[in-house]
Amino acid sequence: MTWEGRTPEEWLDGMALMRTRMSTDTPNAGIEQTEDVWTADRIREFDDIWAESPRGVLTTIVLHDASGKVAGYTELGVPEEAGRPADQMDTLVLSDHRGHRLGMLLKLVNLRELSTRFPDSTVVETINAEDNRHMLDVNEAVGFMPVAYSARWKKEIARA
Repeated sequence: MTWEGRTPEEWLDGMALMRTRMSTDTPNAGIEQTEDVWTADRIREFDDIWAESPRGVLTTIVLHDASGKVAGYTELGVPEEAGRPADQMDTLVLSDHRGHRLGMLLKLVNLRELSTRFPDSTVVETINAEDNRHMLDVNEAVGFMPVAYSARWKKEIARA
């Protein structure tokens, strides 16, 4: 299922779960993450912010056949201006549904939809953690190439 812009009402709760799990279920180089809880109302507020942005959002979800619930999603941020890169944003498949190449399928469907709906959008940029080897492999398999590297550092400050 793919849509542009606002999250359809029937997928609000599923997307809230996806975004909540995005805060805890992705590789984090051993840095402790706290759960960032999303609700249907928070998804609506997020959509309101995006509606005011000069960028659009193209979302693709995959549904679990037996339950009809959202099992994974991916999003692209699409600029208004032709020729500017789209941004590959989140991609997540719930842990119960991993191992079936759904992350790759989600990305491929969303890239196909991007080329159909936004034919002037010909470049996509993405960012991945070095310890997320699975998603790096997916990105390389669909044709992404590394162009830059960055690091994330952590320092714990002792309290007196």
